[in-house]
Amino acid sequence: MSPALFIIAIDYLSRSIANLFENQPNMNFRTRGGFLISHLCFADDLIIFMNASRNHIKKLMDFLSYFQSISGLSLNNKKCFFYVHNNMKSDRILPIKEQTGFMHGVLPIKYLGTPLYKGRKRSFLFDDLITFIQNKLHSWDSNFLSFGGRLTLIRSVLSSFPVYSFQTLLPTKLVCKRIDIILNKFFWKGFGGNNKIIWASWDKCCGVRAERGLGCKTMADLTHAFSYKLWFNFRANKSLWAKFMFSKYCFGKHHFLCVLKNGDSKVSRRMCKIKWDVEPHLSWGIGGDNIFFWQDQLLNSSSIDSFINSTSKSVEKVSNFITDNCWNYDKLADILPDCIIQKIINLPTIFDSKDMLLCKLSKDGLFSLKEAWHSFRLKKEVYFIYSKIWHKTIQSTISIFIWRLFHKIIPTDDILRKRGIIKPSKCQCCFHSENMHHVFVFGPIAVKTWIYFEDVFKLNIYKTNMSIYGLLNSWFVNPIGHIRNVTYSLIFLVLVAGKEQLFVQWD
Repeated sequence: MSPALFIIAIDYLSRSIANLFENQPNMNFRTRGGFLISHLCFADDLIIFMNASRNHIKKLMDFLSYFQSISGLSLNNKKCFFYVHNNMKSDRILPIKEQTGFMHGVLPIKYLGTPLYKGRKRSFLFDDLITFIQNKLHSWDSNFLSFGGRLTLIRSVLSSFPVYSFQTLLPTKLVCKRIDIILNKFFWKGFGGNNKIIWASWDKCCGVRAERGLGCKTMADLTHAFSYKLWFNFRANKSLWAKFMFSKYCFGKHHFLCVLKNGDSKVSRRMCKIKWDVEPHLSWGIGGDNIFFWQDQLLNSSSIDSFINSTSKSVEKVSNFITDNCWNYDKLADILPDCIIQKIINLPTIFDSKDMLLCKLSKDGLFSLKEAWHSFRLKKEVYFIYSKIWHKTIQSTISIFIWRLFHKIIPTDDILRKRGIIKPSKCQCCFHSENMHHVFVFGPIAVKTWIYFEDVFKLNIYKTNMSIYGLLNSWFVNPIGHIRNVTYSLIFLVLVAGKEQLFVQWD
């Protein structure tokens, strides 16, 4: 079957199942809140939620048989399972198995790569995800990637692998730590480089570049940002999932008024823990009828409730105070003082459009994981020079090397000695013992290199007692495109040339 015909057939299947359950409402699986969902369908992966009475199962199987006969598609019974409550007796499970021809499955299972489970969250649920990341790392190791190549893969590819899972399922702290260790080991060693040194922890590598980081995020921070996104999508109330959760846990009340109860899902608990952190960053573009009049933030960064210091449990919507695409002044005057009414009337509105939830963290009002991360991450001191070493015209491997110099995590003899690796120390260019300051500042080759480039730019900066940090900091200038801001890469290529074999041994 061609892809186009397959899409048409699956669309017909989805619509027909929805129509069947609409015409036979007793077939629906009842949930708290009364929001009915008959099925979920993604390509050829289908989950049906239903009342498992014999009569209802017969109606469903009759339809599936009809669909197979007209579409040419067929169910693979070896891959089809049914799931029931753990307390259901075996004498009820057996007839379902006979009617459907499907096997009886038990949780946990995986759907679209995400584990579905009941009860306590266990770390083993994420074993497949961790194995997947390790296999990807193993396949890339044969390319002999540089530090810059590894960092690029970690930032753009590796960190995206768990993304779709972590949006819906909060991993355990142990899982986040295991993934961080895998990424850190890959960055410093590649895969299988047991003789190489892990020079720094992943926490030290992560963070904003201007704050002495490499621009990466820890898995704990990434999942925390996804929790922000989860609450944002819930408050927007646009998706089927958001409408289901609102119906089940809020019962038509404002999201703030929802409280945790025994038996609530892990997702609900996750959102309740984060909601007070996210809500100050949200605002509304007024237009339709989804905004709660009292509780939502209408007046810039505050709600009417907070503005008048009240706590309303009213479920009135903004649309109740709009008549003929205008604010109904009389209704507002019945409940609010004039000073607040004037603020409401002056709000920018588009009454003939839909309400839009806006994120105040971004300039365009759209939710951004990056901006969410910046809102809660640990802020550190900003260093001018750390942002300058990451120039777009300089290979990231060189930038990483300078970053390592600043952190004093390169394989010169003095630093190796601090890590317990003791060997005879002698500079390869002279009779002096080797240390980082000698190699890059006052050694014979270092002196000639720095003075040569100083003469090119007519400078008088170099002094043998300067630190590497101070020396480089003196080279950088404010104009972004100034050639001095990239010349340091040539200088360090010259200085490292004689040490390349040593660095390869330990890196």
